[in-house]
This record gives sequence, C-alpha cells and structure tokens, in this order.
Amino acid sequence: MKKHIELPKEVKEYCIGFFLGDGYLFKIKNGNNCSLKISHGLKQENYLMWKHELLKNLSRAIRYTRIDDKRRNKIYHIKGFETRTHKFFTRYWKLLYHKGKKKLPERILKQMTPITLAAWIMDDGCLSENNKNRKTTNWNYTLATHCFSLIEIQLLQQYLENIFGLESKVHRDRERHRLWFNTTNSIKLAQIIKPFVPNCMEYKVKPIIERYIVRGE
Repeated sequence: MKKHIELPKEVKEYCIGFFLGDGYLFKIKNGNNCSLKISHGLKQENYLMWKHELLKNLSRAIRYTRIDDKRRNKIYHIKGFETRTHKFFTRYWKLLYHKGKKKLPERILKQMTPITLAAWIMDDGCLSENNKNRKTTNWNYTLATHCFSLIEIQLLQQYLENIFGLESKVHRDRERHRLWFNTTNSIKLAQIIKPFVPNCMEYKVKPIIERYIVRGE
C-alpha cells in the first residue's frame, strides 16, 4: 500500500499557479489519481530544477527530450519530469479540464494567493521594457492567457482587481487574448510576487523593483 504524502500549504499554492501556467495534469488509463507533468526549455533549466526540488516528495527523474518540428524546421531541446500520482492533482484535474481542454473556473480564481500568482507569472508572465518615444522607458507585465476564453479572462480581471487591487487590460493577440498591466499596476504586481520568486527567476521582478522602488524613479 502506497504511503500518502501530505503536501504543505505553500507547495499546493505554487502548484495551482503551475496548473494555470505550464503544468499539465493527466491521468493514465485505468488510473485512480493524476500526475503533474512539467517541462521547460534548456534556458529555464534552473527553474525546472527548483520546481523538481519543490516537489521532491513526488518528483520522478528529470528527462531530456529532443523534438524535431519539421513543419517549422526547428529543433527543440526540452527537459522535464512527471510526478507520482496524488489526490490533490486529481481534484484540480477535475476542476480545470473539460474534454481535454484547460478551463478557468471561478472556483479556482477564488483560491488565488500571492504565491499562486507568483507561480503563474513565472510560468506565463512576461516583464518587458517599453521604449516607444525613445525618451522614457516603462516596464510592463503581460500574462499569456491564450488557452482561455475571453469570458474567462474577463472574470480573471475582476478577481485580480478584487483580491490584489490589480487593474489590467485585455489585449488581442491574433485570435487569442492576453492580459496587460500598465506600469503602476506592474510595480504593484512585482511587489506582491517578489517574496515568492526564487533567485533563478528574479529577472521577472528585479528590473522593475530596482528602477521604481530602489531608485525611486
């Protein structure tokens, strides 16, 4: 009989962010519970190692995969790992997936914490420097929400404002949508997630914190 492993509250909160981001929950045929699959390109190997350590009580070995994309004539080098099955993963698999497609139910949004938001930003967030007029430079976050419907993204907007006081705009990205935060709200977002971002991912908070908080520009 397998020994049940109880996940700490902090790990669960990170995991919910991974579920919304790059993580993939799956159940093998005839299995009772689900596993979590996490993969990253080689440039984010340190981030992968951090996740592997965070989930060390469930993590299986890290594996390397080479993907030949003949359609785009590109080669991708990926490292990733799967976890052992756990009832916590199964609970969220039932909430997040419908006919194989990831959804964003309100029940998940109600559980958002600063740690969950940090994990999601580390996975799918982008901090970019905007220098339109070549005189002033602004830093802005965008959150890739391409796999969700417009209605789900608008609901996410409401919860980010209600829970964290973060205002955002929906930007169209081809046939999909993503969230964009102006500089004021990007500063606020960085301050919220900074305590929960490991050193290997500090590039997603350090530039904006140093400019607007440390130097006070």
